[in-house]
Amino acid sequence: MDIWNEPIAYKKGAAYLGAGFTIKPTSKTHIGALRAMDPKTGKIVWEYKADSTGRRNTVLIDL
Repeated sequence: MDIWNEPIAYKKGAAYLGAGFTIKPTSKTHIGALRAMDPKTGKIVWEYKADSTGRRNTVLIDL
């Protein structure tokens, strides 16, 4: 990720960060993962890799 300072100008309804950023992909196959880990061993029990299509809400949890 690249981060840089930007002049702050308030715009209603927009993010008010004072910085700009570019997220660089680290994988060609996925953008992140949701993992379940065994708390006793620290080992990954299962993993869901979010695809790299740009969708961010790819997991629905049924309560």
